[in-house]
Amino acid sequence: MRSRADKEERCAMIKTEARRAQESKRQSRAVEIGTHGAWATWNTLARKLIRVDIWNI
Repeated sequence: MRSRADKEERCAMIKTEARRAQESKRQSRAVEIGTHGAWATWNTLARKLIRVDIWNI
């Protein structure tokens, strides 16, 4: 299809393909980063801990 397109159309097609590839990489990286630190999230209590609570743990 590119061989039949004129110079401007070929340029537009190449840019579209490049943007699509870049967006795909960006999305996969965002997912990777989002799950990277998920194990480190803490489930905290609804109230604040005081010194006595910490010593009793």
